[in-house]
Formats: sequence, C-alpha cells, structure tokens
Amino acid sequence: MKLIICLLLCVLTGSTYAQYKQRSSLGMSGSSSSIAIGDSTYYISASIGQQGVIGTIGNDTFTMRQGFQQPPVRVMAIPDSNSAIEAVVYPNPVDNFVTVIFGSMVETDIISTLYDIRGRVIITTIMAPTQSFQVDMSLLASGTYILKIIIASEGFSTHLIKN
Repeated sequence: MKLIICLLLCVLTGSTYAQYKQRSSLGMSGSSSSIAIGDSTYYISASIGQQGVIGTIGNDTFTMRQGFQQPPVRVMAIPDSNSAIEAVVYPNPVDNFVTVIFGSMVETDIISTLYDIRGRVIITTIMAPTQSFQVDMSLLASGTYILKIIIASEGFSTHLIKN
C-alpha cells in the first residue's frame, strides 16, 4: 500500500507547476489574477479587510504609494549627476531669499522650479536670460526643498534648507 501511494505521489507531482509570484497582498483575504485581452495582459488585484491608509501621490518625476498592495518596482533611469551648468546657490540654509549666480551669462530662457520634499511643485518661474536671480522663499514653511534649474535642456538641481 505504501508503495502504491508513493508511486501515485511521484506521478502526480510530475504534473504540477512551479510557483510564480505575480503580485502579493498582505490583507486578511484577497486575490490576484491576470486577464489576456488581445495582445495585452491586465492584472487585477483585490484585498479584503485591509486596514490602513492607501493612495498614490505623484507628479512627472516622483510617485509615492501607500498601502499593502504594491506594484512591481521598476527602475526606469538613473539621472546623470554631471551638469554643464555652473551655478552658485546661497545662502543655504535660507531665511527669505536664495540667490543663484551662474558662472557665465546665460543666453537662453531659464526655467526655475522649486519642489517640496514630497516632489510637489511649489514655484515655477520662466525668466529671460540673466547671470543671477533670486527665489523668494519667505512665505514657505521650514523644511527641505529642491531647486531645479533648466537652461537649454541642461539641468541643475540642489537641496535647500528653509529655516
């Protein structure tokens, strides 16, 4: 009898499939499945009994997700830290105004964007060519900000600390 059961188990395990983790859920119960329609595959996931905050916040550059269900992580690109723009940004930490001075006269429009630490756009300014300009941060709350400057498709960014 033991031999028959052992042979039966060996035969049946040959027809099983390997495990493949498509998506996962930490909720009380739920499921996930994929549906193929034409050339596209869609994934559906549900979680029942999930307790906690859920949501997605983001813009063109950053996306933050909360909750138990998370999509697969994919790195799209790693930005190049070398910049052709030479600039001095002071003072840092900032009280009211931050000054940006370029190493040479800029010949095209300047796009200045100030982001908060969550990646939300606070101020965007398009300026005529100049060698220096100031950003008014007097009405902003204390915290960390990111100043991004774009000149003729070249980018420069720096972290600013507001007192």
